[in-house]
Amino acid sequence: MSAYESRMTTARRTQQLPACASTKCPACTPPGQAFGRDSRNTRRSPYTGAQTNSLKWAFSTGGAVISSPAIAADGTIYVGCYDDKFYAINPDGTLKWNYSAPGSFVSSPAIGDDGKVYVGSAAFHNVIYAISPGGQLLWSYTTGGNVESSPAIAPDGTVYIGSDDNKLYALNADGTVKWTYNAGSKIQSTPAIGTDGTIYVGSNGNKLHAINLDGTQQWTFDTGNAIYGSPAIGPDGMVYFGCSDWKLYAVNPDGTEAWAYQTGEYFQSSPAIAKDGTLYIGGGDGSLHAVNPDGSGKWTYATGSVIDSSPAIDADGTVYIGGWDKKVHAINPDGSLKWEYQAGNVIRSSPAIGADGTVYIGGGNDFKLYAFGAPQGNLPPTADLQADAYSGNEPLTVNFSALDSSDPDGSIVNYEWDFNGDLTFGDTGDEAFNNGEAAPQVDFSAGIYECSVRVTDDQGATAIATVSITSHGDADYTVDPADFVGYDCSMAIVAGLPAIAYYDDANGALRYARAQNEQGSSWTIQTIDFSGSTGHNPSLAVIDGRPAIAYADYSTPSLSYIRANDAVGNSWGSPQWIDQQDTGYAADLFVVDGFPAIAYMYNADQDLMFIRASDAQGTSWETPLTVYAPGMNGSYLSAEIVSGNPAIAYYEDDADDLMYVRATDTLGTGWSAPVTVDATDMVGKHCSLAIVNGFPAIAYHDESNLDLNYVRATNAQGSAWGTPVIIGGASQIGTEASLAVIAGRPAIACHKLVDFDLMYVRSDDSNGTSWPAPTAIATTDSSGESTSLLEYQGDPAIAYRITGATPYLRYFRLY
Repeated sequence: MSAYESRMTTARRTQQLPACASTKCPACTPPGQAFGRDSRNTRRSPYTGAQTNSLKWAFSTGGAVISSPAIAADGTIYVGCYDDKFYAINPDGTLKWNYSAPGSFVSSPAIGDDGKVYVGSAAFHNVIYAISPGGQLLWSYTTGGNVESSPAIAPDGTVYIGSDDNKLYALNADGTVKWTYNAGSKIQSTPAIGTDGTIYVGSNGNKLHAINLDGTQQWTFDTGNAIYGSPAIGPDGMVYFGCSDWKLYAVNPDGTEAWAYQTGEYFQSSPAIAKDGTLYIGGGDGSLHAVNPDGSGKWTYATGSVIDSSPAIDADGTVYIGGWDKKVHAINPDGSLKWEYQAGNVIRSSPAIGADGTVYIGGGNDFKLYAFGAPQGNLPPTADLQADAYSGNEPLTVNFSALDSSDPDGSIVNYEWDFNGDLTFGDTGDEAFNNGEAAPQVDFSAGIYECSVRVTDDQGATAIATVSITSHGDADYTVDPADFVGYDCSMAIVAGLPAIAYYDDANGALRYARAQNEQGSSWTIQTIDFSGSTGHNPSLAVIDGRPAIAYADYSTPSLSYIRANDAVGNSWGSPQWIDQQDTGYAADLFVVDGFPAIAYMYNADQDLMFIRASDAQGTSWETPLTVYAPGMNGSYLSAEIVSGNPAIAYYEDDADDLMYVRATDTLGTGWSAPVTVDATDMVGKHCSLAIVNGFPAIAYHDESNLDLNYVRATNAQGSAWGTPVIIGGASQIGTEASLAVIAGRPAIACHKLVDFDLMYVRSDDSNGTSWPAPTAIATTDSSGESTSLLEYQGDPAIAYRITGATPYLRYFRLY
């Protein structure tokens, strides 16, 4: 039986799917193809891997390579990248093709029996792609969350993959949904398929799930923490997986524990199973652990730094793995070092072994895919491209240098350039620099540019290096020109495009607009509830794959909820009155443990309230829960999932303080005592809560000093908070504050009270400890009321209202 070896991974959580030794195992032998693949995730290859650290080639990309490679039957290597590209690379290290799409590819590909390649994308693009061997998109499917899990393909062609929307998806080969399974928390683990078709997958909710072929639950196994790694299945059906609770588990096919191997640190690596049953797994303690089939320790190999990479085992028993020590390690079966290679950065990708013994692995933030094996003939050069500026405002002048490019066995004789991203060197705009010059200077207008250099050595071999240059401009469009619209707007990304829910004051109606293109230059507008004075304080979110809105119906008065009948919001269901006790003021809709939930204020008693649906769509709802009752609470509020539990930042009207409260469980059935975040007098209005570098953070208005403030917790739960930061300093800004993380740093859009401008500011660092002065980005009439900020394709996007003689709704994008 000929075989190809494929790879599957999540970011930090990788696994190898080599060919199985058995030709009779239905989980290992897809019908109709002569090359097997191991969906049991043993990560054991039938091929002997590289015997030395000799580098055959290193392929340069435009971003971090966290994804792990997959190898097709013809030797093509597939790998995803943080530069929003999916690459197909020839066995000699040259580019075959790349496929560009919004969203980083941290998921790793799987290859079907017909050569189709399946891969998921993250960075809030949330899409699963099917790509032909020639690089054409066959279909895509949008989930409700990041896709950091990687696909597993069953013998019948069903594609199983997890998502941050808490679901495991079973997709037919044509991209239609077979079924979905709700795990109740994010699935970043990759599925494994047993010989009887049972699907096993871990979740961030501290459970291993066993799922039947029809999508129903067979059993769950509870652990002490999240499961990021992926399970592997032994020949006897035993399921092995590592966990963040510092244990490697062996679970019987009936869901009972066989044993647990304890270490002193977490496991995010996934186990590999050797021919003799030995289990290999990398640990947060910096060691590769070899564990006997009975759960006793065999040996450990210390690398000195964290190992999130997952091992690959070759035919001779050699174990290959990467680490945070920036090295690729080859370890003999007795635990001794065979060889190691020093790469340029932390390695979280996992190795794959080709039929010729080449070992492939991503180099992380050195932007390379490495190939190790015996060199054949001329060694290709390595391209290196540097720029003195990677972003700035237009017009942006950039000096490039490729002088650090090198050739291991000769010299570089030519440099060619491409500045429009088509990898066609020397076409219009490029030819002026294709004269061997190694350090050109280029001027860029607004836009994002993929810039590349191709170097050629004295034997004609080539290599390409790419960097991304962002020249910032802006675009400002009218969404709805009707009079008196845009009050209380809320924006979300719906099926890949920005969408806005807002109140139409002229008609007392709830409206919904979705962009018709990525620029946001044209919009489709619908009135979806026009029962009279309804649609106040709307909050838009994607619920079970469809847009939904929580809002106040003042005519009742009640808290209302409505969900679309399709994924884009072309048609809508009937409104539901969720709570009819004079409620709905300051409502915020979000997903709590897989089901929609709403934080809101009970107007009559001014209590802070919380309610969660009884199902994933929001067709029925539980009894409302009073989170905090004494005094006046929640006239301004913002909700978020904080360290797994729902949490609310809110303004306490009686004391004029900024408050924070977090549930004691993932469902929000119990709540801890509120924490006073800022009590400096008249602070906390216009509060906006977000997760900033793992900790909750809040942007809000200081009404006494007319300042914009920002504060971040000192722990992941928000039980203690740092000192508030005043942004701009007495600049009379901060109303309508909206906080979001933009390109890894906290950013705020708000309204300026003096000049009535829309303001924007982004922190100098990932925690928000230092901020520049805010910038006025829209100054027409009174701009910036009802502000909603989010990240779209790595850029800030803002919905806001122009308040003039006839208020209307606008959309601003800074790119």
